[in-house]
Amino acid sequence: MYPAARYRPLYLVPILLSLAALACSLGKTPSPPASPIPVSTEAAGELEDLWKSAIENAENGQVTVVMTEEQVTSYVALKLAEEPDAPFQDVQVFLRDGKMTLQGNATIRGLTAPAQVVLSVSTTSEGRLQIDIDEADFGPLPVPRSMLESLSDGLNELISGEIGPQATGVRITSVAIADGQMAISGTVSR
Repeated sequence: MYPAARYRPLYLVPILLSLAALACSLGKTPSPPASPIPVSTEAAGELEDLWKSAIENAENGQVTVVMTEEQVTSYVALKLAEEPDAPFQDVQVFLRDGKMTLQGNATIRGLTAPAQVVLSVSTTSEGRLQIDIDEADFGPLPVPRSMLESLSDGLNELISGEIGPQATGVRITSVAIADGQMAISGTVSR
């Protein structure tokens, strides 16, 4: 009989191969749909000015604001920078094919990894934006569906205060996302 010590390395081979495969998969991260979007205070200010100007110049109470990826990315990035404990950094917002995709680095419980969140944006009967998280990845791992629902709820609560009718005076009637732009239409409640 062979000593048990001679067989131990054979048991380690599958374990080492599994660990190597896991390490390789951890390096895979979501790739952005376009080149990096520059962040600037000017672009964030443009977005705020778009809303103000659209409300002031609304014809028959109707308003439409068309915003770009650079404006939305800059606005979100600067708002997140104001929060010292924000879980998302280096954010990029892509507006493509009816979806809003956020990419950046997320920190959860002290662990930082590239993250991607794909959102559907619609309106509610009350004239607010409704955001549903279709999918989210933290590093190479998808976020479980149960967590997506609670994240959607929290995001909707935050957005309703920033862009809801109470904050802007606009009852939102439609949202369209395509080709690097998002158009939001609504009626001004004066």
